[in-house]
Amino acid sequence: MPHKLLIEFDIDFESPLRRLLKPGEVIRNEPVKLTFFVTNLGTERFPGGSIQNWHILFGPERDVVHPSPTANITCGEIAPGERAKLLSEEIVPLTEGLAWINLSIQPESEDKTVEYYQSPEDAVGGKEWLNCFYVVSREMLRLTSQIEELTRRLQP
Repeated sequence: MPHKLLIEFDIDFESPLRRLLKPGEVIRNEPVKLTFFVTNLGTERFPGGSIQNWHILFGPERDVVHPSPTANITCGEIAPGERAKLLSEEIVPLTEGLAWINLSIQPESEDKTVEYYQSPEDAVGGKEWLNCFYVVSREMLRLTSQIEELTRRLQP
C-alpha cells in the first residue's frame, strides 16, 4: 500500500497591489515566498525521504524553469494525520501566465511508493505532485489601481 501524502503550499508576498489579486495569484517581477507543507493521510508512519524533481515551470511552453535548490532537501518522519513543513523558497516570477510546480518525495524505505493528494479527497496520480499558481502583469495591476483611484475621486 502506498504512502498517502497531501502536499499544500502557501504564497506570501508584500505589495500594495495584492488587494487586486485572487488567491493563487502573484505579481510578475515581485519577490514571492512559497512554503510547502506535507500531511500524512495514510494510516502508517511515513519514514521520511528526500525531495526529488523539485522545480517551477513558467511560460506557455513551460520552458522557463526556476531551478531547484542544489542542496539535498529531506523531510523527516511524519505520523498519520501529522502536518509538517517541507520547504520554503523565494522566487521572482519573470513570465506572466500559469506557473507549474512539480516535486516528488523518495521515501527512505524503497519498498513503498507515494500517492500524492491535492486535497484530502483528491489523489493527483502519477509519480510527481503537480500544482499551479498564476502570474499577473504588474503593469496591468498598476493601471487597474489608477483607474480605481480615479473612479473613486470622480464619485460625488
